[in-house]
Amino acid sequence: MDNKCKPNQYAQYFSDGSIIVGTLLLGITMKLTNQYGGLIGHMIGYGFLSAGFIVKSGILASIMANTNCKPSNILMYFVMSVLPFIIMVCIILYILFILNTYFNRIVGGKVTKGFETFSRMFIIVLIAQLALFYNGMNDKETKTDNVISPVYGMLIYLLSVINILIAITINVILAYYSTDG
Repeated sequence: MDNKCKPNQYAQYFSDGSIIVGTLLLGITMKLTNQYGGLIGHMIGYGFLSAGFIVKSGILASIMANTNCKPSNILMYFVMSVLPFIIMVCIILYILFILNTYFNRIVGGKVTKGFETFSRMFIIVLIAQLALFYNGMNDKETKTDNVISPVYGMLIYLLSVINILIAITINVILAYYSTDG
């Protein structure tokens, strides 16, 4: 096998491709939330994002396992680089659970306008998290130490908290604020 084609590179290509496809699907179907195809597109897009984030966290964990660092550095690496992806996957899985639970209500158009607003907010914050992570990974410090900058890490965590609050709000809207059509 060619040295340029390591399995780690294939995983990197898969995770990046999956994240790009998921982001594109979410962007395309953002206006079609209350329609059957739009909601299915959202769910598929979230699935692609989850797959990409899971593979990305696996890649980062393998980098962590292959380094000869002090335990405190490994913990810092895990908290700053791997854990944000795990949290994003959990949030996405929670949103997928909500969309699946209230699927008929959403497709039937029996949701308030707040659902569309918060769904878009969720996608925008998720994309902002992704952009912050990629900017953090391309930072000079990250390329030498393989650890994302604490500033980027804390910003990603802040956006994760905001996204958790948005997801809870979406759940409340779908559970308690339905309309007749």
